[in-house]
Amino acid sequence: MEPFLTLILILALSSFLFSTLLTPLFRAILNRLGLVDQPDSRRKLHPHPVPRGGGAPILLSWAAAYGLLLLLPGSAGSSFVNDHAQLVWTILPCALLVFATGLWDDFQNIRPWQKLAGTTLAAALAYSQGLQIHAVAGYPTHSWWSLPLTVLWLVACANAFNLIDGLDGLASGLGLLAALTMLLAACLQSNREMIVATVPLAGALIGFLRYNFRPASIFLGDSGSLLIGFVLGCCGVAWSQKSATVVAMMAPPMLLAIPLADAALAVFRRFIRCQPVFLGDRGHIHHRLLDRGLSQRRVILLLYAAFLVSAGFSLVQALGRGESGAMLLCLFAAVMLWCIRYLNYRELAAVFHLVAAGEWKQRLQHRLWLDQMESKLAGAISVDDLWVSVQSASAYLGCRGAELSVGNRRLVSPAPEDSQALEMRLNFEEGSLILYADSMAEIPSDAMGPYLVAFEQRMRTAPFGALAAAIPPASLAALHNALHQQEPARLFTSPQP
Repeated sequence: MEPFLTLILILALSSFLFSTLLTPLFRAILNRLGLVDQPDSRRKLHPHPVPRGGGAPILLSWAAAYGLLLLLPGSAGSSFVNDHAQLVWTILPCALLVFATGLWDDFQNIRPWQKLAGTTLAAALAYSQGLQIHAVAGYPTHSWWSLPLTVLWLVACANAFNLIDGLDGLASGLGLLAALTMLLAACLQSNREMIVATVPLAGALIGFLRYNFRPASIFLGDSGSLLIGFVLGCCGVAWSQKSATVVAMMAPPMLLAIPLADAALAVFRRFIRCQPVFLGDRGHIHHRLLDRGLSQRRVILLLYAAFLVSAGFSLVQALGRGESGAMLLCLFAAVMLWCIRYLNYRELAAVFHLVAAGEWKQRLQHRLWLDQMESKLAGAISVDDLWVSVQSASAYLGCRGAELSVGNRRLVSPAPEDSQALEMRLNFEEGSLILYADSMAEIPSDAMGPYLVAFEQRMRTAPFGALAAAIPPASLAALHNALHQQEPARLFTSPQP
């Protein structure tokens, strides 16, 4: 047997054995230290506390496999490591930094920005060591774009596996499939450095998955999920650097499409809902499948199968040429869009509806106008300043007229001449704000509601705080109820004779 193949088999077998032995050992240690993940019956669906921190046995097994080669008698092992492990030595310091960041979070639940800072620093370190993206879809990137693109890719991969780690064996299983796919691609391309980097990772994940598959007795934790995603991202950069064709460079993103799409959808959903980007929720792909009535085991197996499909696409793409590769990329994009549509994300449907109906332009116009009004209100220091804002709002909202009364000041522009106009009245102890309208159908409630909120908030601060404090509670309650139910039109009533 060829010496290279023999040493590769030693790497694979030793990492598997190390992982099989170290995982239960770390599980016992973590249990004794009380570092367990508590179920909450919402996002954390395990029935009892499970230790987290599985990244430790995976990292140690991956690194120990190379150490074992260095300890082999003779110079074969050391020569092998020196000749073919350059990629490993590039990745290892960065992976240690990512692992330390994740382990810190497993122990102390650090803030999201701290975790992001750790992975970003590790990505920048990897870039400085030569792991760099020099082209996107065949188009060369300038030197000033290479750094942010590389950092973005590595941080995205790390956090994608962190976000999708929501079911027993899901992230570790997808990581294993990704490592095996990259190993097969490396074999087809005779890329020995990639083979040496992925073989022990696959072996370590096989040994760990035995304890992590449902029902899991140990979790990856952030130390494990961030580590797996980051290492696979680094291998993806090295894979693209060795790709001989333009279309082949798209193989790594296609391979990791499922976790990357899940992360992108999570950011998009939370942005649309005006929620913190790092706030956990039950909107991930696996949660959507669970909500459709599938069991956890079926969801995991289904996502494994979907990942194998994307792996097949990526391998064919890596070997593709010219037009065939471009057609395959379009087909893959169509399949991904169909799958996302099947998950029925309401946020996406709402955005598509706005775009199709052209409503997004109107919403954007309202938002820009509201920003201008909020700026005017913030700078208001007198009743006259407030009146300028009220006049602008009346004109923009299409009201017939407006009236602002404060103490002995009464400002009107213009007063309705008949008694048929609808009015929205907000009463103060020493005055009122009134907006007149002919028909509520012509009033953009999604612009008027936020303006009324901004106006009320301004009235609560100096120099108008005393006036706002005197607003009758019933008037404020009506305002808040109407705005909360997105029906500010309810505040318009026919004036009493």
